[in-house]
Amino acid sequence: MFEPEFKGRAIIKKDIGLLEIKIPARKRIFIMLFLSVWLVGWLFGEFSALVGIFSIDEMVIFTSIFMLVWITGWTIGGCVAIIIWFWMLIGYELITIEKGCFSISKKIGLINLKKEYEIKNIKYMCVSENTSEYINRELFNFRNKIGKIKFDYGMKTIKFANDIDEAEAKMIVCELKKNHNFTESNFA
Repeated sequence: MFEPEFKGRAIIKKDIGLLEIKIPARKRIFIMLFLSVWLVGWLFGEFSALVGIFSIDEMVIFTSIFMLVWITGWTIGGCVAIIIWFWMLIGYELITIEKGCFSISKKIGLINLKKEYEIKNIKYMCVSENTSEYINRELFNFRNKIGKIKFDYGMKTIKFANDIDEAEAKMIVCELKKNHNFTESNFA
C-alpha cells in the first residue's frame, strides 16, 4: 500500500490584488505535553517563591535581592515556555501580498508581530537550503533568521516559512512567481 500523498500545511487564499498564505505552526505533541507538565511545576515554584518573599518577617537584604533576581529569571523562563506552548497550539505565520507590499506576520491570538517589505526591493527569492538543522534547534522564530524561503532585502537576508517542508516551499515560491507584482528579477 502506498503512503498517502501529503497535501501541505499552507492555506493559500487568492483574491483580486491579494494573496494570503497562512502557515499554521507545527504541532510538536511531545514538546507540548512536556511543557504542559513543566508549566504546572513552574507555577507551583512561582507561587511558592512569591509567598516566601512576602512572608519573611525580617527581610535580610541578601535574601531579598537573591529572591527578587531569582523570581525575575523564573518568571521570564515561564513566560517564554508559555509563548512556545501557545505558538504550537494556535500560532501561525501569515504571508500577505497586497498593493506592492509583502508582509510577514507571526500571530499568536491577539499578538501580531508584523514586518512589511516593498516588493520592488525584494531580490533573489528562493527556497533556502539546509535549514532543517536550524529549525530543529529553534521551536519558534520571530526574528526572520530561519525559514524554508528566503530573499534579499537591501543588505539583509530575510527568511520565513520555517514550519513547512522543502517541497511545499518550492510550491509557494512558484505561486509567488506567478502572482502580484513580482517580476523575474525578484527570484534567484
